[in-house]
Amino acid sequence: MFEEGVSDSASFDNGLEVFLRRGYSPAEAMLCMVPPAWENASNMSVPLQQFLEDHARKQEAWDGPAALIFTDGFTVGAKLDRNGLRPLRYTLTSDGLLVVGSEVGIADLHGKQVVERQRLGPGEILLVNSVTGEFLRPHESLQLSTIRPVSCPVAMEVGPTATAFLQPTPEPKKAMAALGWSEDQFRLLFQPLVEQGQEAVWSMGDDTPPASLSSMRRPLWDYCKQRFAQVTNPPIDSLRESHVMSLKVFLGDNVVLNSPLLDGGQLAELEQRLGQVRRIDFTFPIALGLEGAEAALSRIQAEAQSTNCANANLIVLTDRGVDAQHSALPALLALAAVWKSMLQAGAWRIPLVIETGQVIDTHHIALLVAAGTSAVCPYLALEQAVNLRPDGASRYRASVEKGLRKVIARMGISTLASYRNSQLFETIGLDADLCAEFFEDVSSTLGGKGLSDLLQDCLDRHNAAFASEGLALRDTGLYRFRHNGELHSSSRELVKRMHRYIKSPSEENYRAFSELHGEREPVAVRDLLEIASGPASSLDQVESEASVLSRFSTQAMS
Repeated sequence: MFEEGVSDSASFDNGLEVFLRRGYSPAEAMLCMVPPAWENASNMSVPLQQFLEDHARKQEAWDGPAALIFTDGFTVGAKLDRNGLRPLRYTLTSDGLLVVGSEVGIADLHGKQVVERQRLGPGEILLVNSVTGEFLRPHESLQLSTIRPVSCPVAMEVGPTATAFLQPTPEPKKAMAALGWSEDQFRLLFQPLVEQGQEAVWSMGDDTPPASLSSMRRPLWDYCKQRFAQVTNPPIDSLRESHVMSLKVFLGDNVVLNSPLLDGGQLAELEQRLGQVRRIDFTFPIALGLEGAEAALSRIQAEAQSTNCANANLIVLTDRGVDAQHSALPALLALAAVWKSMLQAGAWRIPLVIETGQVIDTHHIALLVAAGTSAVCPYLALEQAVNLRPDGASRYRASVEKGLRKVIARMGISTLASYRNSQLFETIGLDADLCAEFFEDVSSTLGGKGLSDLLQDCLDRHNAAFASEGLALRDTGLYRFRHNGELHSSSRELVKRMHRYIKSPSEENYRAFSELHGEREPVAVRDLLEIASGPASSLDQVESEASVLSRFSTQAMS
């Protein structure tokens, strides 16, 4: 149905043709593919709102930004995406000429009487029936009542419950350490989500090495960076454009969530309501070592392709079994492996939920959604949020949801459904074979750690956590300099030597500064580069200064 290797416009043509061949009118087809923001639209007709909700369960929206002109040979129309970020205006003359375009003066209307001049708003559609002459104006498009009836009943909403977590985690601090938590992450990233109701605000930059150059055991999350929109696909403002944004998640035809974040009570209600739930445990016995971890990865892939999962209404990935004898695979790796197996088995319509204690903040949940999960139950984070304050779970939820809107808005995406399985993140410092196997559509730069290295890090982290006699998490110095912590390019001693030279310039003080700077471990990729110098060329063999400067120019922003 969809051609490969064609432009996005050609793919859109393919999609529109599919709807038209299924008997949809051009208006219905365009509303399905590029729906207006129906979730909070008070001025929309009930039949149209039900129609759009019904189709939102089956496919995500084409976000745009786009101003579209379309026809099936009989009906001609124009459509704006739900954000309305592209200009689209129309002019109607007294003799029936209708001109639609991004600018007002694209047609010479000299001598004609203009009777109407308007613009299309966000999500609006303009239609002209060339046979009957019927003209549907943009402001009338949201009141369409002659729309085909919905095929499914209204979805039941499963909202947050008073039960943040169903059962306390045994030895929570050790479990947190084994699953990748650290004291500085807990204090500087997690606590603001609960106590301030928003993500922590930073202004000092990041002077630590990327995870691939770090001497510490950094979790898989740290090898991944979120992408952002550039050039022709602009980001949007998640605050001012919140009315067109949606975090709704449809699980099958009958259940809807207002966001992908689940508490323990919600997950239990989902399992009860959907029935035929298949749980896949991605923990493994620590005694089996690296071979046990690799076997666990193969096992969960096989389970995802089994008949039991193919007949399920819900698949739940879980690492709740973590204890002194059992470690867990990296949540992002386990999810990517299972989701790929489900795609290969043709089970992509089955909702996939991950219940994990490895999630700390918005970044982690965004990565899981981009990698294919439908929803996330961060049981350890919710448990710790309630320990911090009675309303901690609800505040944590609100903070993460606000953060998720910012994440998808940076890519110019309005709905979480369009972000799910988008693979819109990059990996830095992971082995090419690992990325090809589990993150094949993710942009990857450099090489680095392979599968065995990541799994060994999990084993080492688990052993260190449960071998410790104390109950405190370790401060890794990732955000502030700590002795025996993460390396920082601006270490305390380096800054001291720099100030000493500034106050007392001398060859000795500069040498002390430059030697320390040159001896430190690499903190950036450029630190791995060496300048290769060859023999000098004589001046009569190179271009003159005037010749070189003639090619210099001042560039404008694009």
